[in-house]
Amino acid sequence: MRTPPTAPRHRERPIPCRLAGPELYAWLALRRVDTGRIARLDGRYYDWGRRVPCFLLDVFDELVEVGLLTLAEPDPYSGGLSRAALTREGRARFAALSERENP
Repeated sequence: MRTPPTAPRHRERPIPCRLAGPELYAWLALRRVDTGRIARLDGRYYDWGRRVPCFLLDVFDELVEVGLLTLAEPDPYSGGLSRAALTREGRARFAALSERENP
């Protein structure tokens, strides 16, 4: 006689997040830029045409100010859209934060 399959056991406690606060927000912003999806138009940031969540707005500006992100020249054919890209320092910071988040 076959026994019925059992349901997979869920973890009894959640997996801890290794990053928190400003580091977590910076990692989220850098990860979005690393995928090539972030653009700025009229002072607002967009992710594939959708507005970026409000908790990341200041993070993008701070990352540009400290030199971890750079914005391309506005494209006149797209209404002034500027693509965001990681700088060399931004790639290094993203790699370091990613290593801590996903050891």
